[in-house]
Amino acid sequence: MLLRNGTLKFWILSQYSGYLGDAEGEAEVKQGMAVFDAKDQDCKLTFRFAPNRVRVEQAGCANAFGDHTSASGEYTVNSHAIPIFDF
Repeated sequence: MLLRNGTLKFWILSQYSGYLGDAEGEAEVKQGMAVFDAKDQDCKLTFRFAPNRVRVEQAGCANAFGDHTSASGEYTVNSHAIPIFDF
């Protein structure tokens, strides 16, 4: 979700077979790109935005995603509406 101050707030859940991994955080968006760099966890996620899609590139992140899952890939944006979370 892109916040009004130009910050991307994200949560990624990755699954492969019985393996799960996830990461969450915030990153500043500049020139169509956001970089989340959790140096203490050796985890870097780069988000590159294009109309109606985002490409995610993952470097490291073994503690978040493990050996069998990954956040890397190209994702389609299905809605630009601000989500409503009702917990």
